[in-house]
Amino acid sequence: MSQLNRDVDADVAFNNNDLNILAPMTGFGVYLYSEKFFAGVSAPRMVFVSDNSVNNVDISYAASTQYYAFAGYVHEVNNDLKIKPTTQIKITQGAPIQVDLNVHAIYLEDYSIGAFYRTGGEAGIMAMAQVSPNFTLVYAYDHRLAPVNQYVNGSHEFGIQYAIPYVSNRRVITPRYF
Repeated sequence: MSQLNRDVDADVAFNNNDLNILAPMTGFGVYLYSEKFFAGVSAPRMVFVSDNSVNNVDISYAASTQYYAFAGYVHEVNNDLKIKPTTQIKITQGAPIQVDLNVHAIYLEDYSIGAFYRTGGEAGIMAMAQVSPNFTLVYAYDHRLAPVNQYVNGSHEFGIQYAIPYVSNRRVITPRYF
């Protein structure tokens, strides 16, 4: 039996949460890349509201813009192995700066394995296998290094990526790392 009781009047999470507000939103970003390097900055969700509360409910979480800066590089160790370090920095007003550090080892352009660390105490592993020119299988596992509560033990993610073939000249000029 569930212990959730939505009918408790003192729970502000469920009181007056039917909000309809007019909040224009836009995004912005710049992305530079070459065959071996990429860098960029973005603010994909810029919300403009005139007040941080509606019907005495704090909506500042929805009005805070998140800014990102990201970069990566592919270093060729030899013909079969490449190392790809990447990073992403996320800045949100009123929250700590979050930094993701990632590194992938790419083998024969078709397989990779990597690890990441996120400030705030999260780490994980990632793997990828390109099983055909159009299909890629992806796996990721992340785990909190600092205990949040007894129910959070990490998460597994599985993915299938399908790339629509580009048939103009039927050849790939350069492998896509980013």
